[in-house]
Amino acid sequence: MSNVIALNRSRQAKGIKFKEMDLLPIMNLFSVLIPFLISISVFQKIGVVAIELPEANPTYDDIVPPQGSELELSVIMTGEQIQVWSSRGALPPIAYTSQPSVTDSGSQDLWVQGSRSNAYDSLGKQLQQLSLRTADLPDGDRVSVVAADSMAFDRLVHIMDAARDNGFPKISLAKIGWGG
Repeated sequence: MSNVIALNRSRQAKGIKFKEMDLLPIMNLFSVLIPFLISISVFQKIGVVAIELPEANPTYDDIVPPQGSELELSVIMTGEQIQVWSSRGALPPIAYTSQPSVTDSGSQDLWVQGSRSNAYDSLGKQLQQLSLRTADLPDGDRVSVVAADSMAFDRLVHIMDAARDNGFPKISLAKIGWGG
């Protein structure tokens, strides 16, 4: 610190004047650079699917509805099949096989066994037919997707998309089995 003060005194004694720093070029640079950076930034739209979680401590009255008044629709996915269940019965299961996709996403397409149709499309058709028949029920727009903890997230998303696209926008998730 004392060296700086001594240097300043020696410059003042010699008659050297200090120039003020000119900040105008730097301000001009930033006034051009900031709008440029903002204009080339990429804005990504984030898709959100609304999911309804079950109540933490439902009572017996909440679980057991009056006879025949609710649909209680569930899409159950196991390692071999997808099946739609309700309080009124079950639709035929969709047995599927898994094949690598031709896309770069690394996901696998599910195909109906013995057919060339996509398993998610077949599920969508079942849900669409069911949606037309159950629109007047109080929970006619709700579905629970039930799967094992080990189920691939990509498959759950495809099932949720099929449900949402075919008249069931209120989706909840559950897992197969009890305990931990």
